[in-house]
Amino acid sequence: MQVSVSRYRWVAFGAMTFVGLNRVPVGVALGILLPGISQELGLSLVEQGWLGGALNLGNIFVGVPAAWLVSRWNARWVLGLSSAFSALLTIVQALAPSFLPLMAARALSGIARDANAPARVILVRQWFPLSEVVLTMGIFIACVGVVEWLTFALTPRLLNAVGGWRNVMMLFGAMGLVATLVWLALGREGPGQDHGKQGPDDRVSPITVLWRRKVLWVVALSQIGGPGCWWAFGTFWPSYALDRFHLPLELSGFLFGLTSLGMAPASLLTGWFSSRRPEWRPALLVVCGLLLCLSSLGMLLTGNPVLLFALCLGGGFGWAFVPIVTSFPYELPTATGREVAIASSFLMTTGSAGSVVGPVLAGWLATTLGDMTLALAILALFALLVSVAAFAVRRT
Repeated sequence: MQVSVSRYRWVAFGAMTFVGLNRVPVGVALGILLPGISQELGLSLVEQGWLGGALNLGNIFVGVPAAWLVSRWNARWVLGLSSAFSALLTIVQALAPSFLPLMAARALSGIARDANAPARVILVRQWFPLSEVVLTMGIFIACVGVVEWLTFALTPRLLNAVGGWRNVMMLFGAMGLVATLVWLALGREGPGQDHGKQGPDDRVSPITVLWRRKVLWVVALSQIGGPGCWWAFGTFWPSYALDRFHLPLELSGFLFGLTSLGMAPASLLTGWFSSRRPEWRPALLVVCGLLLCLSSLGMLLTGNPVLLFALCLGGGFGWAFVPIVTSFPYELPTATGREVAIASSFLMTTGSAGSVVGPVLAGWLATTLGDMTLALAILALFALLVSVAAFAVRRT
């Protein structure tokens, strides 16, 4: 499909990016808010782990079917409505009286937000030529990295300023509603869409796509390993650093946020470099897996702020693999628009699986082994799965 290049594509991309970024604070701030939540609601380590993965739990079960279903509808309205419902459910989280309602609201909020992923895929295909896709992925991931760092750095101060975790969640929900209004005002479908046409693309099923594109299963390992490690550390490391190294949450939040801040320039460079030298992508994936694993292990061994600064920032550069993996479905040979949406949602689903398995497994291991250090060290090894994706990318 040929895409008519329009300057307005960057306005539409900016608006859809603003919507996508509003999921970030709701997810990554939990590690900072968790001590207060746990104290008020009396949560066990396993319950804390489930809460850490709840935002991504629903996508494991509905991500791929949702991509198949919502890719039939108007992408602009799917993006707007899913964003609005997710924001409202974030406000419901702030009102939750106990663990189960909070867990349910968080999971439903994640499902609502995940429905906009296939819509963004279709919109990117409508607005951008294939040569610019990896660059847009790099820009988006870089923005995610900056917002994640700001969330980690500012949430402790915000927590003190607004008076508790419930008010912080209220504020995040309000931000989501504002982003929805911005998208409805500025967002539109692109010129690359073939309105009203029916064809084989409309009959493709998720099972068919995943059966024909078995290489996706290898790439999916990276989406389990990277997020599994990061979400486990994001959920438990701030509390771990407080208990073992006596680092205040303000400092540990700032330091761990560097894992996201480092991702910003790394993603921009990877997006630019990979679009020009695609033969280097497998080597980049191998390096990223090693960097993520080693930096995570190092974070368990020292409380020195200078060393932690270097380790966290280095771990952030390990996330340079994301633009390569997220642009992979767009570059599958002869893939149609719906196939790309389904493949992208499949990779997001496996990423969600890693995001759930990571903190839940860390909480269970810490309870079973009686040692949070060993539990997080085991999860750090998960990051090596990122390197496995190099075989799939090299083959393609």
